[in-house]
Amino acid sequence: MAEERLEAAATRGEPLTLVPISRPEDLRVPTGDVRLDARLHGGAAGAPTLAATVIVRVNGRDRHQQVMTFQIQRMVRVAIVVRPLEPRRTLAADDFRSEMRPAAEVPPDAIPEVTDPADLELLRPVQAGEIVTARVVRPRIAVKRGELVTLLLEGDGFRITTQGQATEDARRGDPVRVVNIASKREVLGRVEGGGVVRVPHRQLGGAR
Repeated sequence: MAEERLEAAATRGEPLTLVPISRPEDLRVPTGDVRLDARLHGGAAGAPTLAATVIVRVNGRDRHQQVMTFQIQRMVRVAIVVRPLEPRRTLAADDFRSEMRPAAEVPPDAIPEVTDPADLELLRPVQAGEIVTARVVRPRIAVKRGELVTLLLEGDGFRITTQGQATEDARRGDPVRVVNIASKREVLGRVEGGGVVRVPHRQLGGAR
């Protein structure tokens, strides 16, 4: 039965929710202590929907009953925008929060959590409550063409740094070509952020 499915999911720690298939009509009730009580109807095991009778009580008295049908949906974690944001704004951790939403409401490219907001930039204005997706944010440019960076070379038991100059714009994690200031040679590294570019040790100072 559907009730057993919900109880089993709760036991496994699998978050599920009930989403009404249709919105009931507006209802007027007297003022007072208003409470809702739902009584689930029996259903087939594994069914994607269930029905329930929703009872509206005011001051302990039944005032209205409504039979509603719900979809059983899995809940997924997504990142939500807390306040309206504009492109080119420096993003911070308090611009986002993590929420559980019904899977049917979540776009396929939704981001579950924003861990490094300062490394991201907005592609368009976003509104409060909007789900963060890969269409909304992307890694910001971490290294700009002509910028001086630190070339980092590491291996077993050694660590070498030297100065280089980027020949192109690049984002965190992107490959980027950098001219080694000391050797005047161009090497290919990968942006790590904070003005650091990691290069394979065989390339540092190597030929173009």
